[in-house]
Amino acid sequence: RCVLIELLKVVAGVVIRNDRVLLLRKRGHDLWIFPGGKFEPSRDADETACLRRELKEELGLECVPGSKIGVFEGKGLSRDDGLVSLSCWFADIEPHEIRLNGESGEYAWIRPSEVIIYLITSPTRQCLNYLIRQSQWS
Repeated sequence: RCVLIELLKVVAGVVIRNDRVLLLRKRGHDLWIFPGGKFEPSRDADETACLRRELKEELGLECVPGSKIGVFEGKGLSRDDGLVSLSCWFADIEPHEIRLNGESGEYAWIRPSEVIIYLITSPTRQCLNYLIRQSQWS
């Protein structure tokens, strides 16, 4: 018997400044994630359009997508998400103050050495570990 599991497609921005990466924690959740959100084909022409839309909604800032880092799969943020396919992109944001929307409770700029002390979703952790191994975040 074969069971097909549909993965929820999520696009995330990996914002690095001064050797720190930006993570968000949504209200009502303990886990940290990259800023981003669900890819919606009816709204988004492609993943970079989704990334620009989601970072504008979550951070209140314009974003310039960079290169694609990769796709990482695992458990999503909430029980309802199930398994997600997290498409991670480097992203630059305006150098202004972050203005979180009502969904996000807080944000943090973390160093590679701090990854072990944060509760992070599996796909986000996979991407962070990949960046450390590839010396793209040190």
